[in-house]
Amino acid sequence: MVNDDNSFDFRRIGQEIKRKRKELGMTRTQFAEKVDRGEKHMENIENYGKFPSVGLLFRIAKALNISLDQYIFGADSISKSTARRQADAALDSLTDAELACIVQMAKELRKLREPEG
Repeated sequence: MVNDDNSFDFRRIGQEIKRKRKELGMTRTQFAEKVDRGEKHMENIENYGKFPSVGLLFRIAKALNISLDQYIFGADSISKSTARRQADAALDSLTDAELACIVQMAKELRKLREPEG
């Protein structure tokens, strides 16, 4: 997150990395191996806000399936949630016929949410 003095505080991203890693049931050692870094390096990122390289940051985000947009650009500048962006990416590979099925399913789900009148 960018602070008022234009410095970047990486601690929030490190905390999110740690939270998501634990949610996925990985030890820090397992995760460090997965992203090809040492355990101490990952500890410094997670706990002390150490800046990873851009390449490592992308590998971490991909391995944990998280979006870093809200931490880099701020929550106010994000118009779509992570779940919505993931759904958009999944829909990109579908055919028009498959998309028509998804649209119909979404309409039916909306109907289920609406109170009967």
